[in-house]
Parts: sequence; structure tokens; C-alpha cells
Amino acid sequence: MSEVPIDLFNNKYNTSHPMAIEPEGEAQGNTFWWSAMGWGYYHENGDNAGEPVYDQVPVVSLQKWLSYRGEHMVNINERWAHERFGPMQMAHFNGIGYESWEDVWGIWNGITPRAGEALRRLSSNWRFLGKHQITHNFEEWVPHTEQVGPREDMIFASKFTGLKADDKERDIVFMIVNRGDKATTAKITLNDEE
Repeated sequence: MSEVPIDLFNNKYNTSHPMAIEPEGEAQGNTFWWSAMGWGYYHENGDNAGEPVYDQVPVVSLQKWLSYRGEHMVNINERWAHERFGPMQMAHFNGIGYESWEDVWGIWNGITPRAGEALRRLSSNWRFLGKHQITHNFEEWVPHTEQVGPREDMIFASKFTGLKADDKERDIVFMIVNRGDKATTAKITLNDEE
């Protein structure tokens, strides 16, 4: 199913069971307003081996950008990819989900131990940030913030500012990715109010 039909959306409120329907692909046209979830594909065409190729500069999730405070849940899905770091970095940069699909309709496409460990570590952060409403239901999201660099070393970041609670300051999180091929130290420049 590439989109959630309006009839199905209307019927979900006629049941006592909460549900979210995740169509394969991004919400198109008017379906965006009633589709709470969807898959994201953010790569260019594949290389000669069919592996998805990601731009060096991270792509911004349009569905998250357009939704109110990032409430539309996008999951990056690369079911046939062997290289998992590009999709995981796109998910991290955008504060969206990652579909860690290994058994694709009975065909095994396993995650390497290194990618599995990266996913385990990232998932802990993603769950924490989601639970505390920093990467969704946020006050502000600034993809490609100028506060983190250096860009010439292929360091990119998104800045998420959580909603201010009555008794505490706003939480600010930088989701940093290194799209280069060497280890680099990122520099973060904070504003006076941060």
C-alpha cells in the first residue's frame, strides 16, 4: 500500500483499538494530512552493484519538515542495502526512524556486527530523544545548522530545541553526522542563550 486511503483513516476512529498504518513510501498530496507514518527513501540511484548511493550532504526529510512539530513519523527503509551507515546517518540527521529489516520476505539480508553495534547505540539515543519529545513535538528544528562544522570536513548537523517545560530550561540537541571518510572533531558554536 503506497498511501492510506481516507476511508481507512476514517474507519480507524470507529474502533476501540489505537492504530497507526505505515504505508510503503511517503505520503503523497492530501494523504499527508491523515497519514501518521511512512517510509522514506533518500538515496540516489544505486551503484553498479545495486547498492543505494547517498549524497555526501544529508537530505532533509520533507515530510518531517512539513508536519506540525515533526509529528509525522518517517522511517528510512533500505531493505536490500548491505551498507547500512548511509541510511542510519540520514535517520540520525533528520531525527526519524530507521527500518532495520533483515528478513525481507524470507530472503536474509543480515546486518553486519559493526552496523548492528552502531544501530544498537544509535537506537538508545533515538528512543531517549523521542520519549522526551526532542526529535518530535519540538519547538524548533534547524537542519543544516551553521552552529556545527567544519563543513569542509563533511560534518553536518541538525539542531532540535525541545518545548520549554514549566520548571526547566529547553533541551537543545545537535544530531551530528560525519559524511566524510576520515575521523574529524566537530566544533559546536553555542549562542549566548544556549
